[in-house]
Amino acid sequence: MAKKANPMAIGSFVVAIVVLAMAMAVFFGKNSWFSDTTRMELVYSSSVKGLTQGAPVTIRGVKIGEVVSIKAKMHADRLDYLTSVIVEINRDSMEEVGGEIKDKGELVDRLLDKGLGAKLKLQSFLTGLLYVDVDFYQPGEPTYVDVKTDYPQFPTVKTDLEVFTEQIEKMDVEDIGEKIHSAVVSLEATVNNKEFQQLGPVMNETLLSVKQLADTTTAELSALRSDIKPVTQEAEQLLRTLNQRLPAIADKLDSSLSKLDKNSATLQQALEKTDYLLSDDSPTLYEVQEAAKELQLAAKAIRELADTLEQQPESLLRGKAQPQ
Repeated sequence: MAKKANPMAIGSFVVAIVVLAMAMAVFFGKNSWFSDTTRMELVYSSSVKGLTQGAPVTIRGVKIGEVVSIKAKMHADRLDYLTSVIVEINRDSMEEVGGEIKDKGELVDRLLDKGLGAKLKLQSFLTGLLYVDVDFYQPGEPTYVDVKTDYPQFPTVKTDLEVFTEQIEKMDVEDIGEKIHSAVVSLEATVNNKEFQQLGPVMNETLLSVKQLADTTTAELSALRSDIKPVTQEAEQLLRTLNQRLPAIADKLDSSLSKLDKNSATLQQALEKTDYLLSDDSPTLYEVQEAAKELQLAAKAIRELADTLEQQPESLLRGKAQPQ
């Protein structure tokens, strides 16, 4: 008789298989519980041709994630197709430094207010493939699209092609065409004008006159150069002579100046002595004054002697006569 199966053992086996399957799904699955990724959604109203699944997401050249999904969604309330691009950001590829950030949501809001946004750029001109570049732009330039998204919406920036296209659309092509047409008509009228047609011969005569003037000027300059050359040579010889004689002249001048300095010093000393001799306190001046007084007395005596001899010549023999 066959042995009856144990229900408890069968149940345990089934539970073990389910747990193992869940563990494998968690460990090997793409959205593993052990991964540190974030998904964001970009919404574009323009063409994203060239953007493919797996395209890199970079921030200033550093890859921080990739595109995981691209879908065109029809929004009934807008009656318009919008392109939804879902990107997966690997937070391990970014590092926060400069202090602990407690409120992540507040940090993201501050970065978005500063102008953080995503922009589609070319990977290669040859292939035309695009990638998503995250960077800071002018505040208010990154924009949101007012639609419901499956993941938090990340603001986007217009591509360079979109900006160029908008500038072209803003141009008044009709007005530019009218201005070009008017310019062509004016040019045609000018070309067909008789005075303009006669301008060619006049220009030829003018150019011929200018050429003759240039030839004459060239000839005169050649003659002037012949006249200037001897003068230049003489000036050069004079400069050479001066260069040779200037050192000797400079030495003599230095010697003369030195002697003049010495003579000036001697003269200064003599003047100082003279000032001292002529001062009121000078003993020499006192002696000179006393000598002058004695000379004055001597002169008076000589005058008196002369008067006496003139009146009494015999006084030399007899002596001076006594007054009666």
